[in-house]
Amino acid sequence: MDISVVVCTYNRSRHLKDLLKSLAVQFVPEGLEWEIVLVDNNSTDDTVSIVDKFIKDVDRPLTYAKEEKQGLSYARNRGILESKGKYIAFIDDDALADNNWLVSLYRAFLNYGCDGVGGRIYLKPEKKMPRWLTKDLWGFLACLDHGDKAFEIIDHYIYGTNMSFSRRILDKVGLFDTSLGRTGHKPIGGEETELIKRILSSGAKIYYEPAAVVQHLVEDYKIKKQYFRLLHYYEGQWKGKTYNAEIKRHIYGVPFFIFPQFLNSIFKYLKNPTVRMQMNIWWFLGFMQGRIYHRDVEGN
Repeated sequence: MDISVVVCTYNRSRHLKDLLKSLAVQFVPEGLEWEIVLVDNNSTDDTVSIVDKFIKDVDRPLTYAKEEKQGLSYARNRGILESKGKYIAFIDDDALADNNWLVSLYRAFLNYGCDGVGGRIYLKPEKKMPRWLTKDLWGFLACLDHGDKAFEIIDHYIYGTNMSFSRRILDKVGLFDTSLGRTGHKPIGGEETELIKRILSSGAKIYYEPAAVVQHLVEDYKIKKQYFRLLHYYEGQWKGKTYNAEIKRHIYGVPFFIFPQFLNSIFKYLKNPTVRMQMNIWWFLGFMQGRIYHRDVEGN
């Protein structure tokens, strides 16, 4: 098997149906063997019936697996274990693959001799974007466009809805860290960045391939200010829980130096009351909560 497409899903059957359609019509050259591995992370909607219909109607190998441990990292790891491909591509259950997406990823692996490939991600909002949601915030919705030329990833990044890795490198560095990643609908990340850092630290190469394009649905709840606030709150919380530098002076586990930075973020918001400035405040609130939690649990 040349390449496996891993789709992890949780209660998004209406979007999953469209994703599977986009995979069914991929332009794949003769001789390229590929499969779909769909991991159901305890969905309670009609996901199973959508998958059954796809298997019945479409001549494409699809492996269905149910992962009972809740969390995207658990589901992705299950997908890797269930897959047979030399290369493993990930796409979200609320995305649509361009017709040349799969072959573009595969050719990138062959052309660049790399162990990871990430592609472009365009946004597909369900509703018109509000005026406050400016382009500098689109990256938090997983929009990614590094331009029209392929290049090796060094100080850039790729996103999980359009990323792929060789099985060789995953066998070498390990799978996704299950202490990180989205659980249910909580916008907590970090697992992709952590894995990519491990891959790059091993000396392997990751490339950006602009020809590998997906569209990422922006659901209504993601274009609300609360979503962006919580996104940074949970990120700060994770940073606080995992902060391992020596702390000599603290209050309930929160380092002294955090408090003036927190106050400064409030002053900046008062001068320039944008959503981006709000997000900084919520990051500090999350970090402090994460440190307090760490102190209570670890006794530090």
